[in-house]
Amino acid sequence: KKMNENVKKDLNSIYKMFVEQYYKVTSQAMKMHLSHKLYLGNRFGKKWTPASVLKLALPYVDVMTFNHYEWSLDPSNWTWIAEADKPFMMTEFHFGALDRGAPQGGLRVVRDQSERGYYYRQFAESAAAIPQCIGIHWFKYMDQPVTGRSQDGENYNCGFVSVTDTVHKELAEQAGEWNRAIYDRLRA
Repeated sequence: KKMNENVKKDLNSIYKMFVEQYYKVTSQAMKMHLSHKLYLGNRFGKKWTPASVLKLALPYVDVMTFNHYEWSLDPSNWTWIAEADKPFMMTEFHFGALDRGAPQGGLRVVRDQSERGYYYRQFAESAAAIPQCIGIHWFKYMDQPVTGRSQDGENYNCGFVSVTDTVHKELAEQAGEWNRAIYDRLRA
């Protein structure tokens, strides 16, 4: 059934109060108990988090954090955070491949390990081009178990090393090369 406009208005008002109270209380607790730490929010999903929630969280978090499984960051999608003068981090992204290791490539699948390195660099370049982006974090260090994670069966080839602790050399070399030059890139 279609929701009555008055009910919708009331629910939106309650929703706004709930979300704002959550961030306000959490921020106050962080300041009281961990005053020397940054409050990073709760790792939003940029695609599925309503803009209203992001707007309500902005005044309370020190750094906005996002899990963002895309090929790169489009600066035009991040102008709102620049206008708010708030730093942000990409706390999850990856590119997987099926040329060896785990049977699934992940949320962004490429041809092989070398191409994973190429896309790592592309993503890092796009993040570095947005002044408010203060860091990126790859998900995850080690490939997931071939038999799958216990909670959901996810078994992605998305790590820097395999489950046998063998480095995915092509990815690691390209990521390392890019990261070693980050300060030179930012000064340019």
